[in-house]
Amino acid sequence: MDAEKSLKIATRRFQNGNYLLSLNKFGQARKEFEVALTIYERTDAYKETAETLNNIGIALHRDGQNADARDFLERSYALKKEKNTATKESMFNTLYNLLHISGVLTPDEFESYYIELKRIGEELGGDHQDIVEKEKAIYDSVVATRAMDIRRKQEEEQARSSPAGALEHMQASGIPCLTRVDFELHGFAIGLNEPITYLNRGKMVKIEGLVAREEGIDSTLGTVEFEAPYQSIRSLIESNDIKPVEAEAFEHLKKFMSTLVVVREEINFSLRKSRFSISRVTMKNAFGDFVDLYAGQEAAKHVPTVLNSEDVMLVKMMLSSDPSMYKLLTLNSRRLYDEEHFAVSIIESMTALNAFLNVLLRTSLTGDHLLDYTSIQNTSLYNRLDYLKRLLSGIEKGEAEGTLETYLGETGKDLGEAMVFYDRIMSGDKSGIGNVEAGKSLRAVSAAIYELKSRYGI
Repeated sequence: MDAEKSLKIATRRFQNGNYLLSLNKFGQARKEFEVALTIYERTDAYKETAETLNNIGIALHRDGQNADARDFLERSYALKKEKNTATKESMFNTLYNLLHISGVLTPDEFESYYIELKRIGEELGGDHQDIVEKEKAIYDSVVATRAMDIRRKQEEEQARSSPAGALEHMQASGIPCLTRVDFELHGFAIGLNEPITYLNRGKMVKIEGLVAREEGIDSTLGTVEFEAPYQSIRSLIESNDIKPVEAEAFEHLKKFMSTLVVVREEINFSLRKSRFSISRVTMKNAFGDFVDLYAGQEAAKHVPTVLNSEDVMLVKMMLSSDPSMYKLLTLNSRRLYDEEHFAVSIIESMTALNAFLNVLLRTSLTGDHLLDYTSIQNTSLYNRLDYLKRLLSGIEKGEAEGTLETYLGETGKDLGEAMVFYDRIMSGDKSGIGNVEAGKSLRAVSAAIYELKSRYGI
């Protein structure tokens, strides 16, 4: 078949393709164009080849096959530029078709094609320039998206590059500094079988991972997690100043431990800063990765006092509720002891005992014995201790003889000794009242309350 006849067949198949394309019969149209394309390529009809490639691209695009459509349109555009056989209008049309294939061009590719479309459109003027202006809104959107992508990648790189970069990115984005502090409690061994989360001063705090250190070392390792202020983290990063984070971690842990000793009154551990140390501080960046901020001396793992599920439940309840008055007074006496106000700590311990005895007697005395007790005006600690001895001895009337040691053994003996310290202070004699006496009083009152609660089911 000669070239002229072949080109006539190709032209007819090309026209058939256009007709089928107008009917939205994309698959059939593509077949007609492909026959025409084969003939045009064999006869080196570059202009017709480029137009056929363009129309196959249109058919594929309308049929939802954008990636393949892009390939044919780019081949059309490249051939038109290479052979310089196409009119400016034809070049413009192919570029316009390329720009309207969504989701397959990168922002850089879109910008490159748009700039070329704009150049040709301005040369052609008229309707072509109007089209360029309409496409500008899409171009501006693509450019803005690209700028956002670049900025996001830069921010992500910054946020992952260093602690300082992570903090700067989080502060700029308003993301809180979720901070984890690995700590050690010296002189106390305990285990926690599940995390405990609670609110402290408006901040959500989580305690987890409490385990005793190795056997023979009376110490506990654990983690406290909370939201730290940006400035505290900045001080840590820039100046290695651990104090702000350490102080906040200590306060959160102190609330937990204060509640724990209320739940388990046989625990006499008093948390002081000298018993608290930090081994590591990390911060969660904007992408959920923990970034190291500080590493102290490595803590080394004694069979711990393990908190059971009931203990954990009680701790959770106590952390979100107000405990009984005697429990608050007991906590305050420990705080005063930690702050070395020893005489006042003893007074507060006895006030806690007084408040507890009132609860105990009102719930444990019965009949005339209870009426007799509740009829006393301005009941003092000494009155309540007398009624306690009557309760312990089972005497309904009259005075119970003997000391507290007679009824409570060693606990009573220790409590009697604490009463001696208390009487001296109340008479104005604080000489010889110090750390030892205050510590004995705390332990005596705690032991007495614990034993009496167990005995009478309070």
